[in-house]
Amino acid sequence: MANVNDVAAAIVEQCGQGITTMRLEKLAYYCQAWHLASTQHPLFSAEIQAFRDGPVVRELFAQHKGRRVVDQWNGNAASLSEAAASTVRAVVAALADFEGDDLSALTHTEQPWLDARGGLAPEAQGNRAIEHASIQRFFVDKFRPERTSSSRFGRTLSRNGRSTIRPISNGWIASRRSARKMI
Repeated sequence: MANVNDVAAAIVEQCGQGITTMRLEKLAYYCQAWHLASTQHPLFSAEIQAFRDGPVVRELFAQHKGRRVVDQWNGNAASLSEAAASTVRAVVAALADFEGDDLSALTHTEQPWLDARGGLAPEAQGNRAIEHASIQRFFVDKFRPERTSSSRFGRTLSRNGRSTIRPISNGWIASRRSARKMI
């Protein structure tokens, strides 16, 4: 299992300098979600909580609290396994057009965050854990095993026979415009 700081370092590295902390948090959440959906195992063990602005990895939040933008992260992206690094690459590439606010709004339409909020008002603070089982249940429905390269988010078999994430064109997220229509 990867260290969440190594995952964050890989996200920051792939996004380039100046990633907002909101975007970092949401990309870490989606990395966890997609890894759970495709491998049935968590990417990292750090708890994800249902904050007002969407899912937040408390361990990451503690390190960037008070900062809006980070240029680097105290972690080692090179220490990630190939499977973990592949998940991060796929998520960052697939969500490259999304800013932190876009991703936050998208998470507000998804069942794992809604379940963890437990009926709290949208503007209410919250810190309940988003359970792995809830994330996996929701996101496994967003993936389908395929062997073709025509989809936008989904699973495909790589040369080594392992399942890897690919986007589904007519599925969950096709563009920033379609995500904004969802909210």
